[in-house]
Amino acid sequence: GEEVVAQASEPRVPAAALRGTVAEMEQALREHAESDESYERLRRRQQAVLFQLEEVPPDPPRVKSQEGWSTLRLSFDGSTSGPPYLLAMLHVLTPEQVVQSIGYALQAGANGVVLVNSGHAHSPPEAAMAMLGVQRATLKGSSGGASGKAGKAQLEALAECFWAARQAYPGTWLGVSLPQLPAAQVFKWLMSHCPTANAVWLHQLACKPADVTWESSVDASGGRQPQQPLPLAMRLEKWLTDHQPALKGVVRERQIASWKGLVIGSVATQGQDRVHHAQDDDGMGDACQTLLRHWVSVASSVCDVVATGSPGPGPA
Repeated sequence: GEEVVAQASEPRVPAAALRGTVAEMEQALREHAESDESYERLRRRQQAVLFQLEEVPPDPPRVKSQEGWSTLRLSFDGSTSGPPYLLAMLHVLTPEQVVQSIGYALQAGANGVVLVNSGHAHSPPEAAMAMLGVQRATLKGSSGGASGKAGKAQLEALAECFWAARQAYPGTWLGVSLPQLPAAQVFKWLMSHCPTANAVWLHQLACKPADVTWESSVDASGGRQPQQPLPLAMRLEKWLTDHQPALKGVVRERQIASWKGLVIGSVATQGQDRVHHAQDDDGMGDACQTLLRHWVSVASSVCDVVATGSPGPGPA
């Protein structure tokens, strides 16, 4: 049949190209290839085997139904003529600054505004630490010392800015981002502090698409090669699904929350581990693209919209 013919046409990857270091596998491929064309076909097949590209788990139901896009459209509820939607990310300082800046954003054509406290606003002000920046907080147990108190003060300042904005612009689409809190605690905080928020942006979503084995790039003397500062993704050990414990916790908290706004989540962005060394390249291969697509799929089990950006430099 056609399936047998298709399988038979796949090049046979030598065993030596499926084990050892990245350099050793690469050398085995080149020694086995008869031409540049056959090398490219061998490499594609090698990557498909190493990264288990024929065993990708199915999408969660929310992805298959495309529920996210309908939720996005409904969240604007006639306040705009339709996509594309332009959202302004506004870093809060004071309630007065936020109200003024939202006015500028709306005049410039923004359909909505997402408020985020990047560590420059505190309530009370004396809770601020010497070095400004986002401080982590928790709604459970102890305050977490000075940094935890600073994080809660940042959240309080954000809430004050949000309510000033809501009073000034009662019909405007307003979202918030809460990098101070674990994703699973965001919904409880929203219900008590910003229940009329139209959306929340989860920048620290605890999920990943797979367990990947990495190899540090080193030269023969044991030093890191200057031209390859990042580790290399060697192979995939196991695909992961939406059943990851941390992600299930976020799903559970969203389901039991009375807040029913839009949830935006970030993947493959700054502060998150990479899934493949080529994920910022223009010419990323099939393995990298498949990992990124599955990452979006997994995140979509809890998020209506998935956003991405450059993860920046740094190890995986």
